[in-house]
Amino acid sequence: MKEMRVKNEYLHHTEVKGSMGIKLNCVGLEKALAGSSIYKLDDEKNKPDYIKLLEEDIKKVKKLIKLKKEGVGVAASTLGSLEALLVFLKS
Repeated sequence: MKEMRVKNEYLHHTEVKGSMGIKLNCVGLEKALAGSSIYKLDDEKNKPDYIKLLEEDIKKVKKLIKLKKEGVGVAASTLGSLEALLVFLKS
């Protein structure tokens, strides 16, 4: 995450692991579902395969999220962010 705080050039990687902090610059990410995978489409003929992978991934993520008809659903990228939100709401 150090390179995210530095104003110099970012490090460019061809592969990342789950524990790395990364910054993405992509079109359409506002429609992305938090916790799902991101794939790079190199060839349009592979698009149906990626759609199938993403649909399966979305089903898995939705099974983990239990929604109710009442109340507020809250999601945070870290436990610390969620704790900060709860402290703010209590004050």
